[in-house]
Amino acid sequence: MRFGSAIAVLILLTGLGSALGTHADEIVVPLPPQICNLSVTRDPNSDDVIVRWSGGTPPFSVVRSDGPCFGKANEIKYLSDKISGHRYIDRHAQRAKRRFWYQVYDDNSDTQVFSIGPAEPERGDPTVIHPNGSGDCGDAQCGDRPRNPTSWK
Repeated sequence: MRFGSAIAVLILLTGLGSALGTHADEIVVPLPPQICNLSVTRDPNSDDVIVRWSGGTPPFSVVRSDGPCFGKANEIKYLSDKISGHRYIDRHAQRAKRRFWYQVYDDNSDTQVFSIGPAEPERGDPTVIHPNGSGDCGDAQCGDRPRNPTSWK
C-alpha cells in the first residue's frame, strides 16, 4: 500500500511540476481570423449599396465615409455595430448622388481614431462625426496586405 501511495504522490508532483514550468509567454494562442476581401457594389435593382467581406469575428461594425481617407473626410457615419454575418446593405445610399467609402471592423481590429476634438453639438446625429483632418485613414490589414476603405467601381 505504501508503494502505491508513493507512486501516486510522485505522479501528482510530476504533473504539477510540469504545469508550473509552463509560462504564459510559452503558450501558443492562434490569431483570430482577419477581415479580408472587402467589396462594395451598387445594387442595379435598387438604390442600395451592398458591402461584403470574409473572415473576422462577429459582431462586425460597418463605417461609411464621404472620402477615401476617413480622417480627412467631411463626414463619417457608423452604420451598424451589431452585424453577425458577412454582408451589410446600406439602404438607399445611392439616393445621396455621391460616392461613399466603407470599412468593416470587429473587436479584434486595430483601434482607429478619426477625429480628436471638441464634442459635436448634441442636436446632431450621434452616429455621425465630422473629422478635423488629422485622424487615421481607416486602413486595416488582411494578412500582410492593406485593407483600405473601399467604394464601388
